Amino acid sequence: MRELMTFKRNVYTPEEQAALDAWRKLEGPSFPAMPVGVGQPKDYDVVSGFEMYWYAKGWDKDNPLWYDYSYAKDTWYGDVPAMPAMREPMGMSMFPAELGWEAFPPSTPMLGDGYDFELYYYQPIFAGDSFTTKIVGQECTDLTVDGSTIRYFIRVITTEMYNQKGKLVARGVFHWPTFLHKFADGNDPKTRDEIMQVRQELMKANMGSRTERYVRPAHVYTDADWEILKGIWANEKIRGKETLYWEDVNVGDEPLPTAENPITDYDAGRYTGMHHTVGTLSGDTVKDYVMGKRVERRFYKREDGVIDVQKDNRTHFLNFIGRNFCLRTITNWCGDDGFVRKVGWRMVNDYKPEEQFNHFPEDHFRPSWLLKVPYLKEAGKFINTHGAGPDCAICKAYVTEKFIDEDTGDHMVMLTAWCEDLDGNIFQECEFSVALPTRDGQPAIKFEK
Repeated sequence: MRELMTFKRNVYTPEEQAALDAWRKLEGPSFPAMPVGVGQPKDYDVVSGFEMYWYAKGWDKDNPLWYDYSYAKDTWYGDVPAMPAMREPMGMSMFPAELGWEAFPPSTPMLGDGYDFELYYYQPIFAGDSFTTKIVGQECTDLTVDGSTIRYFIRVITTEMYNQKGKLVARGVFHWPTFLHKFADGNDPKTRDEIMQVRQELMKANMGSRTERYVRPAHVYTDADWEILKGIWANEKIRGKETLYWEDVNVGDEPLPTAENPITDYDAGRYTGMHHTVGTLSGDTVKDYVMGKRVERRFYKREDGVIDVQKDNRTHFLNFIGRNFCLRTITNWCGDDGFVRKVGWRMVNDYKPEEQFNHFPEDHFRPSWLLKVPYLKEAGKFINTHGAGPDCAICKAYVTEKFIDEDTGDHMVMLTAWCEDLDGNIFQECEFSVALPTRDGQPAIKFEK
């Protein structure tokens, strides 16, 4: 195998620097191995009441605000709003080829390797709305380890989504981990097929030094475990029409926790299919793998003979699943009169217990939101795993800040939220902001109906 180039953080050739500068200015060609426009946000189709109804039934079927018109028409919305984050302005612009070609992520833990997303909503979404989206900013942070053959970047892609009235509905800020190689002789692959072939060759050449991916043992549920879940379910409260005013919230308040049952393969497919931007019909399939087509997903034959993406029959949660679990905790707490503005979420890969560490420490370029919760910071709690069935999700939240938005005048509350399982593992951390009404009659936000 040919020799790979080694790199230093923030050190580039003039050609690389020029390409990076053009990329930051949204100039220059897309990654040449991808057709122009692939990965760019697309205009979404019209939001339908059918979609909103089934999305709500999949994620929060006990809250009538999301699907019952006779209930919602009497709220300040005047209609059924879409659940927060049902539509999002996804952005996945690729790097210029001058910086290298896609490498497999290294097998050793790397700081901040988790996916990290933020959505900001400024208007509610209703049936009949349609959207135009565009990338408005591209930036990156270079986290390369000096002397490594892998360049490690966090790409930061900012997008905006406008409705048919030209109103800004949402802004997305997406942090994508990016790993790149270059050959020392400069003879790098040019097409997607060439890149995939070289990646496979490198993986085979390094297989002896790579360890099998760690799979956390599944929890075995006892009667006592079910009593814990039943207790949370019995205490769950949907605030609904009982208004929560901004003046009545204090830093340190904790919304009532919510809980999800142990997630089965069926549940995972149901949640995925209920998400607009990721569907169960997209992506690589077992048929593609068996028939020898090029696939990027890893497949395994389980002990029961089924070919699946998890060789031990544990379904990994997609990155938004824990986010939507925590959303219910927040919307239960703020009630019909609150408006969720920020929806932020993070996840990390699985690591053996002895390899676990905080991927978002205080000196990281974006510290962990969990550090804002005093008792979690004191205990050294952090995301230590990736959610997988049959985990349950106990979702908790903590008010970290109150402020008035200088741009909008809205009265805001910031919360950290997270998903725990019954073993104390944290598999998702989130940050939410919520606009709340005030006692002098100011609504959470003003919007054009």
